[in-house]
Amino acid sequence: MAERRPLGPDDPARIGDHRLTHVLGEGGQGIVYLGHATDGRQVAIKVLHARRATDPAEKRRFTRESTIIARLAPFCTAAVLGMGELNGRPYLVSDYIPGPTLDELVIESGPMGSGLDQLAVTTLTALAAVHRAGIVHRDFKPSNVIMGPVGPTVIDFGIARLTDRSTTRSGLVGTPAYLAPELLDGQTAGPAADVFAWAATMVYAATGHRAFPGETQAAVLAAILTGTPDLTGVPGRLAPILAACFTKAPQDRPTADALLDHFTNRVPRSAVPDRPLPARRRINRRAVLAAVVTTGAAGAAGLLLPSWLEQRPGTSPPSTAATTNALRGSPTGSPRPALLARGMYVAALALGRLGDLPIAVTGNIDNTVRMWNLSTGEQHGRTMKGTPPSRGYGWINAIAIGQLDGKTVAVSGSGDDIVVWDLETCRRYGKPLNSADGINEINNVHALALAQLPGRTVAVSDNGFAPSVLVWDLENRRQYGESFTGLTGPEIKSLTVGQVDGRAHALASDANKGLLIWDLEAGERRGTPLIGHTDTVNAVAIGQLGDKAIAVSGSSDGTMRFWDLPAGKQRGEPVPVHPRGVDWVGIGQVGGKTVAVSRERDNVLRVWDVESGQQQGKPLRGRYEIGLSAAVGRLADRTILLSAAWEGNDGARETRMWDLGSSV
Repeated sequence: MAERRPLGPDDPARIGDHRLTHVLGEGGQGIVYLGHATDGRQVAIKVLHARRATDPAEKRRFTRESTIIARLAPFCTAAVLGMGELNGRPYLVSDYIPGPTLDELVIESGPMGSGLDQLAVTTLTALAAVHRAGIVHRDFKPSNVIMGPVGPTVIDFGIARLTDRSTTRSGLVGTPAYLAPELLDGQTAGPAADVFAWAATMVYAATGHRAFPGETQAAVLAAILTGTPDLTGVPGRLAPILAACFTKAPQDRPTADALLDHFTNRVPRSAVPDRPLPARRRINRRAVLAAVVTTGAAGAAGLLLPSWLEQRPGTSPPSTAATTNALRGSPTGSPRPALLARGMYVAALALGRLGDLPIAVTGNIDNTVRMWNLSTGEQHGRTMKGTPPSRGYGWINAIAIGQLDGKTVAVSGSGDDIVVWDLETCRRYGKPLNSADGINEINNVHALALAQLPGRTVAVSDNGFAPSVLVWDLENRRQYGESFTGLTGPEIKSLTVGQVDGRAHALASDANKGLLIWDLEAGERRGTPLIGHTDTVNAVAIGQLGDKAIAVSGSSDGTMRFWDLPAGKQRGEPVPVHPRGVDWVGIGQVGGKTVAVSRERDNVLRVWDVESGQQQGKPLRGRYEIGLSAAVGRLADRTILLSAAWEGNDGARETRMWDLGSSV
């Protein structure tokens, strides 16, 4: 590789059991070494710079994202072999992929021909995987694609998103020729910026020239901000797709997932005619791709393209005003506000009451908490601002509603903080729980629930990318008791609380195949892990079936399972839901029956009779395909379901309400 150089006097000779021989590259965040394991295997070792390792927040981010990469590596990048610390500096060990980088290959051999489609699919698979996990590469470019012996491999995920103002090999946020225009305006890099960089990389691979050429860096940046891409030499089948990726507004670009749909001929459920279509026009994406491939550049201009492939300057994002409607898609058809928080990216939501007022509280990606009047669908009270974006990831990951000191409160998890909100005043209630005081150790909360113990209200949370559950005394603002452990997966996937034998318990699932329950009052584990699923358990909920506590779980294995919690065993047979997997579950009461609600990966929701395991009624289909958060609760004497969904990077979003029927 072009940047390989011998070790210098300041470089270590060994890291762990690995003998180092060369430096493969160095940038603003870290340095990458070539090493040899004891069995002679070559490895690449990424080490955080010493000057950055003095910042505890940067060390935590490096470790968290390395953990994510370790899980995703088999699907998109070099296999991760281990992690550790060298004199306080975290490092990541991965397979060394021999071979030239994409830019080296193009310089030496010229533009690619028949391998373009393989390059597109492989690199999009990598980007789609990390975007779903919440990572942005930030420095995608030809030199970060290795043309290895088994195909293209994307590198530098592990240290690509540590800070907002530096990248792996450049002092800017990325390499100038591959920067998205929003980054030049000081905005934070999102997945859409990676899509822009991916398209620029594909232009270079196809033609040997940059999409935005220029003799100076200033000329290149000006072309990105105001010019059009140079697609001369790009094959006709690719030109309209890449052009869409260069749209100036990030919300108008396709997502990596949508692009992958095209290149692999997968048809999203939105193309299936049995679902209610939104107002904007839909088309069959497979047919569009086939037409683009067969007509070439000359014919592509006349094609009916999907909305994200059309050049639509000046397109405005959807309105964020709350909307009230007659309920659509309801099993009962009774009138209720169907939509709220329209246009908002609702990452977490909870249902409850503020006095006599039925409410929903949402946690949003803009780092705000908002309360909604379910009777009108309108926002109630002022917008509550979360913790500063400099802490953690800067948006609300989890939220719960409960009582504290006689007040109705919402508790939100945002990055490394847990914040309590007084819903009467819509103001922060006391100090956040975070690691800044040197006592608490909160690591990127993703799951959160509230429980009442004798004499105290507690919040129960996951511990970021670790398989442990923490309990927090909300009055004293510190951890309550020891962490709960016992699950074997790398992290907690879902968490809930409920009553078992009259006592508060927490139930969690991990990124492996198990569930585990803890008695919160006794501060100890109850029984052994509940094993039955054959893949990751994505979601859990606790409810009652008669006088018995039960749980429902949903998994990537495509099934939903019911559990007898007092007995600690599975109840009945697994319920096959959908081969694409179940990503959320809830429990409620409809018509005197206990029902479970499941959501599939394409945002289709189904209602099930827990006693019989039979589906009730028709599936509930939201307008948009990617489910974000959901909750089951009550509105007057009705059981309702709220589900937030979106479509595309910063694209259309909504939170839709369904009336499931009488709760008695």
